[in-house]
Amino acid sequence: MPLLRPVLSKTYFRIYEYLKEAVPLFLLTAVTMFTQNQIGVLDAFKHVLPPVVHGVLGLPESNRRCLDPGFFEQGYIRCSYD
Repeated sequence: MPLLRPVLSKTYFRIYEYLKEAVPLFLLTAVTMFTQNQIGVLDAFKHVLPPVVHGVLGLPESNRRCLDPGFFEQGYIRCSYD
């Protein structure tokens, strides 16, 4: 059986390294999405999306909601249960 101290130490450093990488990316993404929402980029994206969904991807209209920018804000779960 492994010793507890090295296991805890390794676990701590792996979590630390993960958070050191993930937290800045999460914050950058959140700030970017907020900024795009405030200046209207996400609304413009909603007008560009339908031709892509129908023409290029060949998906029905009901799938457009899952690809909305709201997907990023409200999560995938909303589309899974609609």
